[in-house]
Amino acid sequence: MSRSWWLPIALGLVLRGSCLLGVEYDQEHGDAASYRLTALTLLDHGVFSISPSAPWVPTAYRPPGYTAFVAAVFAFSRAFLLLQCVQIVLSLAAVWLLSRVARRIDVRLELPVLWLGALNPFDAVYAGAGLSECVTTAVFVALCWALVAIEGHRRWLVMGLLLGVLCLLRDIYLALLPFGLIAFTLFAPGQRLKVLREGVAICAVAAMVIAPWTARNYGAFGKVIPISAGRLGYSLWMGTWALDGSFTLEDASGARTYPDHAFLREEDRQAVAGADPALAEPLFKRLFVERVRAEPVKVVGRWLVRWPRLWFGTRFDIFKLHERLLPYGSMQWKVVKAALFGVNAIFVVAALAGAWLAVKHRATVRFAVLPLAFTAAAYLPLNSFENRYSQPMFPFLTLLAANALATVIARRRSAPAVAP
Repeated sequence: MSRSWWLPIALGLVLRGSCLLGVEYDQEHGDAASYRLTALTLLDHGVFSISPSAPWVPTAYRPPGYTAFVAAVFAFSRAFLLLQCVQIVLSLAAVWLLSRVARRIDVRLELPVLWLGALNPFDAVYAGAGLSECVTTAVFVALCWALVAIEGHRRWLVMGLLLGVLCLLRDIYLALLPFGLIAFTLFAPGQRLKVLREGVAICAVAAMVIAPWTARNYGAFGKVIPISAGRLGYSLWMGTWALDGSFTLEDASGARTYPDHAFLREEDRQAVAGADPALAEPLFKRLFVERVRAEPVKVVGRWLVRWPRLWFGTRFDIFKLHERLLPYGSMQWKVVKAALFGVNAIFVVAALAGAWLAVKHRATVRFAVLPLAFTAAAYLPLNSFENRYSQPMFPFLTLLAANALATVIARRRSAPAVAP
């Protein structure tokens, strides 16, 4: 591939640059604004805080990983364009590294993975956003590379470091430690006891990476908070009633307004109206438990009805397209949205086919099924109505989709020619 890598990477660069022109990235609202504010507060005042002004009150509401990344970039320049450029380079580097992973797994997958990754519009759009998805995806790719390319003691050391960083980017991946340990022990080649020891070593290194932040939280708040606190209860509560994110559309204009069916009682509405999600974890956990007890079948039904939204959609819903080029609701806007939905659906369906083939033939690439299964299970009860939450899974979708594509190509080439 020495001479064939530059063209897809160059086209990938053009695609990511086009997203900077075609998407109006919002840095003033939502998570992106929170990351930016916290990074600047960390640089200017040495405090991990989301307070907009003094006093700079420490917070544990968000994991620190992406904030630290943004702060590191802002230490050179606070121009948002620099952050976007760094993430574009990181995104393309991850594409190239994933192709090297694919080569080690099955040489037939190398070029399909390179092209699918470079021309993936969803990775491209997140490379320009002030959100954690681009960096999280890159760490997952590095973790895959360590799994297939490093041997001996260095493997568990590097994998443990990367897994710890992954948890600091998104704390839901804390649950990946026991899940990954079990999966690693059951499916990794070699003697079970030896594999188990390596898995425990990986988790131990990851825990040591996380430990300094846990100690910081204990010193600041007087209780054990492994990474963050305040978001789980809120997400679980929304997961009991929300089927989609329509209630979030007006967030930029002010306080969020919840629909009537979000509450069992009027007093619950009043309690939520005056609550800060970052400080009201017990309230939202109580509301979650009460809803599950009151409507267990309906709650599970909502989880299942909402679940496809985690995977299927345009993946551009949180982004505003360029108003002059693609006015909201215009014919060209609808065509682009429909095309994005179709491309994402093809990716997911092809990945499902690739997963089935990999498991059927016991191909090495079947390991990519495990993080997808983890994500599907972990987000089921949460407010998983945004495709964004499954975005870091695209390296694994890409590997499996490439497996399906490579299998089809191989079968067509081996098929006997039909006489005219």
